[in-house]
Amino acid sequence: MNNLLVTLNLLVTTISYSQQAIDLCNLNGSIEESSGLLYLNGKIITHNDSGDGPFLYEIDSLTGMVSRTVFIENAVHTDWEDLAYDDTYIYIGDFGNNNGNRTDLRIYRCSISDYFSSLNDTISADTINFSYSDQTDFTSNQFNTNYDTEAFVAIGDSLTIFTKNWIDSKTNIYSLSNLPGTHSAVKIDSIDSQGLIGGASFDSNSNQIILCGYATINPFILTIDQYTSPNFSSGQINRYDITLNGSSQLEGISSISASQHYLTTELNFTGSSKLHRLSLNGFTGYQGSEESEILPYPNPASSLIKIASDLTFEIEIYDLGFQLMISDKGNSIDVSGLESGLYLMKLTTLDSSTTYTRKIVIE
Repeated sequence: MNNLLVTLNLLVTTISYSQQAIDLCNLNGSIEESSGLLYLNGKIITHNDSGDGPFLYEIDSLTGMVSRTVFIENAVHTDWEDLAYDDTYIYIGDFGNNNGNRTDLRIYRCSISDYFSSLNDTISADTINFSYSDQTDFTSNQFNTNYDTEAFVAIGDSLTIFTKNWIDSKTNIYSLSNLPGTHSAVKIDSIDSQGLIGGASFDSNSNQIILCGYATINPFILTIDQYTSPNFSSGQINRYDITLNGSSQLEGISSISASQHYLTTELNFTGSSKLHRLSLNGFTGYQGSEESEILPYPNPASSLIKIASDLTFEIEIYDLGFQLMISDKGNSIDVSGLESGLYLMKLTTLDSSTTYTRKIVIE
């Protein structure tokens, strides 16, 4: 990836910056897969990815503990991925679709008033069922689809969806009605995000859209300003490479203001799930890594990969779904049993004091 220039479609060029996020706290064990994030009425609200019930959690920004749990009594939790809101409603995106084969995509719509006034922490929701107007193939193909989604915002009387494109690392933009019923999401634009989009937020005061995501193991932010809807790619788009202490799988974002944002990450092999705060006021130019001398070679490789370091490591190799494929100990690892493709290598010193993560290609 070019760390200085990112070219977007319609020949929009943006400068890429690097920025350190402030580490606030680890998230409570019950929300280690924080995916959607909302900052509303002074409350930080989140939910788990998949494998949980239909719950929204309010979390304490100092301790990461759950301070309140709200049950959506008529909702199903298949693969919740993001939260959005407007003046009246909270929207919950149940549209995670890693295999590209879901035919039950939906967004739940809950009254903000009901959410904050419920006496027994139980509320009900309307359902917005939808499909993508241009999807005709529903063959299951894990991590090889452009119809996965983890991000959306509510603007005016519609919802704007940003896809997580596993095939081309772009994000396609769809417009969807915010009314209950069954609707078709219509593609209106596309941006070359050069990474997987995992969350979105909209600041109505500045009319700014902010997207978060990760390019393999490198978290980033995209801000979209000065656009004319629905031509979002015609706006000013800036990219920020983000340094996080903990997991690099950046999935949740919610704006406090145009320059201040909360972030959450999901637990994975790169680190723990955490709540962060990010300021984009004082960005700095891109800085190279001091750890760049610790490199796997050859890369690409087809048999043995060695580590250019005098240190000895616990070596683990993961696929892009963060599943452990092989492991070994030392300064080299045999990768001849892996299929061709892109993988992640985790290097941990034997005293567990330092961990490095590198991208490798198997031929």
